[in-house]
Amino acid sequence: MIRRIIFVTGGAGFIGSNIVATLAEDRDLDVVVCDRLHEVELGKWRNIAKHPLGDFVHPDQMFDWLERAHTEHDPGLTQLLLTPFILNYRDDPRFAAFCQKLRLQVPPAAITER
Repeated sequence: MIRRIIFVTGGAGFIGSNIVATLAEDRDLDVVVCDRLHEVELGKWRNIAKHPLGDFVHPDQMFDWLERAHTEHDPGLTQLLLTPFILNYRDDPRFAAFCQKLRLQVPPAAITER
């Protein structure tokens, strides 16, 4: 069976960590959290520490992680544009390039200049 990967940006914040907690209950999912953990000293990491995670990715490494998942033929990448959190990155030219690589429709705000 192929495990499904769910990529949650902002996954250590209040809302994101509650989404992660719910998703982590499904043992057939690998939940990947992408967050900066700006407030480490306040214990923001505790929001996700008690849940099994497939991976933790810093936002600066997000596109590298997505490229690796694409190279490894992760079937979950086709759901990328259905994830509202990822749309926070739609103005990043790497987002548009990655969507084009997957042959996904690029949101209008994410069209790269040629």
